Amino acid sequence: MPKRVKKVVDSGQYNLLTSGNGQVLPGDVNSLDEKFNMAARKTIAVIASSPSRASAIAGTFLHERCNLLLLAPEKEGYDAVATELKKKSRLCRTEVHRCMKDGCWEADAIIMDVAGSEEAEVASLIREVATQKVVIHISRDCPDKKLQELLPYSRVTDLPDIPPSFREVLGED
Repeated sequence: MPKRVKKVVDSGQYNLLTSGNGQVLPGDVNSLDEKFNMAARKTIAVIASSPSRASAIAGTFLHERCNLLLLAPEKEGYDAVATELKKKSRLCRTEVHRCMKDGCWEADAIIMDVAGSEEAEVASLIREVATQKVVIHISRDCPDKKLQELLPYSRVTDLPDIPPSFREVLGED
C-alpha cells in the first residue's frame, strides 16, 4: 500500500512534502525554491523609447530579485538587451513582450521612458491595466502633470533621469 503524502507547515522558506512518518521525500529543493521565489518577486514593466534607454533602466535591476518585462512594439534591439542582461544577472529575470497592455497587466510597477510626443499613445494603451499601480515617468524635459491626468487611477512619479536604484521610488526597503 503506498504511503500517504501530506503537506507540512512552512519550515523556513520551503513547504516541504513529507511522507506519513515525517521523513522528507526526495525531491528537487531548487524547484521548490523557484516556485517560492516566483511569488515573492516583483514584476517591473519597462517601456522605453529605445533599446539603449531600456538597457540603462534594466541595468539598475541587475542585483535585484525581480522579473523585468521589456515592452516594445518591435523587438528589434530589445532581444539583444534581454540576452545581455540574462548573462549579467541570475537574480533578475528578463523577457521582451510586444504587447504593452499585456505586459503592464502582469507588472506590479511600470517604468516609462518615452518621448513627450509618445506619452498619450502609450498611456491610452496601458490605462485600463495600470490602475492602482506605480508608474515611474522618466521625463528628461521638465516634469509635467499630463501623464497623471492620462492615468488618473495610477500613482505617477516623475523623475528627471534614471536613478542608481528604483528601490526608494518603488517603496522597497
